[in-house]
Amino acid sequence: MQVFLCSFGDYSVAIPMDSISSLYLYTKDVQEIDLSAGMVIHGENRTFFSLLRLFNLSHENIRHCIILKDPDNIGGETVLLITRVECEINIPDDEIYPVPAALKNMQFSMFFAGIKFDLNGNLILLLNPEQIKQFIQRELTV
Repeated sequence: MQVFLCSFGDYSVAIPMDSISSLYLYTKDVQEIDLSAGMVIHGENRTFFSLLRLFNLSHENIRHCIILKDPDNIGGETVLLITRVECEINIPDDEIYPVPAALKNMQFSMFFAGIKFDLNGNLILLLNPEQIKQFIQRELTV
């Protein structure tokens, strides 16, 4: 599976490339969004989801934005706010393991489809974009 790898401190997040519509730099027009409003921020025809807020890393700098594919085009664009894309890698499916049951009680675990340890023992979490979209849909209906 081809993924973009983003560093979040002691671990990385792998974002499947087949779920991405586009990638762009975090610019001034996006910076006008009030990031203190929460993890999900609604804008004009866009909904922003901050992975930094998810991990309580609001002190980190947002470098890139990723627009998730939405084949049904429901609710405008879903934009992930991330640190920066470090690189593009291929993770074989047989190297991705289910998220351990011990982590399933933590709020952030529902947004990940799997876990992998690289050759150096570093943790890589595989993002589940569909779970993020479902979470946002629930937020919109509340």
